Amino acid sequence: MKEFNDSWKIIHQHSSFPDARADEGENLAIEKIEAENQQLREAVKRRTIELEHKNRELAIEAAMEKVRARSLAMQKPEELAEVSKVLRNEMGALGVEELETSSIYIIDDTKGITECWYAIKDVRGKNKKLVTDHMTLPLDETWVGREMQKFYRSKETRTSILMRGKNRKEWINYCAEKSSVLQGYYGGEIPERTYHLVKFSNGFMGAASPGEISQESWDLLQRATAVFSFAYKRFSDLQKSEAQAREAKIQLALERVRARTMAMQHSNELPDAATILFQQVQSLGMPAWSAGYCTWDDDKKSSVTLWMSSEGVLQPPFTAPTTKDELFIEMRKGQEQGNSFHVAEMGGKKLVKHYQYMRTLPVVGKILDSIIEAGHPLPTFQIMHHAYFSKGFLLFITYEPVPDAHDLFKRFGKVFDQTYTRFLDLKKAEAQGREAQIELALERVRARTMAMQQSDELREVVMTIY
Repeated sequence: MKEFNDSWKIIHQHSSFPDARADEGENLAIEKIEAENQQLREAVKRRTIELEHKNRELAIEAAMEKVRARSLAMQKPEELAEVSKVLRNEMGALGVEELETSSIYIIDDTKGITECWYAIKDVRGKNKKLVTDHMTLPLDETWVGREMQKFYRSKETRTSILMRGKNRKEWINYCAEKSSVLQGYYGGEIPERTYHLVKFSNGFMGAASPGEISQESWDLLQRATAVFSFAYKRFSDLQKSEAQAREAKIQLALERVRARTMAMQHSNELPDAATILFQQVQSLGMPAWSAGYCTWDDDKKSSVTLWMSSEGVLQPPFTAPTTKDELFIEMRKGQEQGNSFHVAEMGGKKLVKHYQYMRTLPVVGKILDSIIEAGHPLPTFQIMHHAYFSKGFLLFITYEPVPDAHDLFKRFGKVFDQTYTRFLDLKKAEAQGREAQIELALERVRARTMAMQQSDELREVVMTIY
């Protein structure tokens, strides 16, 4: 706009250039423009697909990283249930078709069993949250299990097992016996499912769905298996190293008990060995309240003498019949049944009654009072572990179940058998030595008596006796 003589004028200027792409007789190259626009649209489409693929790959990598991170964080086998839950979450988030279950199977050929950790969406609840559980399965007891076993032993890296009809029902009912989560999961009608499995060195990973899954889903399952396999190998190596370190500690503890035994010079040193035994058991992390050795007083095992160490303090020995109190009867019963190891537990009123009975035994009342005065109240629940040896048993009393320690208790029992055998040998040697001294003394008296020539020598015989 421009002002002319007190008014505004609009100036319009136009210029045009010929379209260089236009052919003769054309004002615009419409066909070429449309072709260029088509090329542009195709380029945008290709770029969009590339970006979608990259975003998908980033999502997959993020999912695999979560599986990897949770796998690498494992400290104990029970955490495999959490790994299966992460796997199920991530596979579901990535859109694997109608995924129902994610499972991890670890096969132990030496024991002939398979450990399974799985995660499944509980459709019975309002929230339909994921639940996890663990099962121990001998695979050869069902058709589905045998198919899994066949796959694991084959050269195939992946397989699908269609579970329908009686085979499906057999598998679900069998698993429900092993896992409470699956009890009544499907109600009265059990639908068919397909198990998709990918193998790794220690077992296989699986996903159950109503039918076949796409190649992309197979790829995801294979990638997840590869990630888990690496992490599980590391976990297994760590477990092996920890087991070796643990075994070294156990061997050292056993050697300390053995060394103290072999150092005994007199039979009265045996109580010291009991204290060493208790200390070494506790050094291995066993929650023992009391431990000691117990010997039968006769071949009928009608009574037992106990040398116990409670909280590391050696107690005076005491004797108890094995025919009146329930726990003492259990002591005898285990060996009469031919067991090398026997466990009995007691709590509540029965345990109160047991300690009331214990107070009726000589010495025991003072022992219990000294324990209480030292700040260690009597337990309200206890488990008695009896590791039998040739002449009696080791007794370990704990507040809680320690199934992982049972083999350890048995090993201490075998070592203590050597201890007690040496004790008996020393006792026999001491008795023989004592008998030899007595025989020598008698022989001196006899010799001096036989040498008497006159009655006044009798005084010298008396002096020889003393």
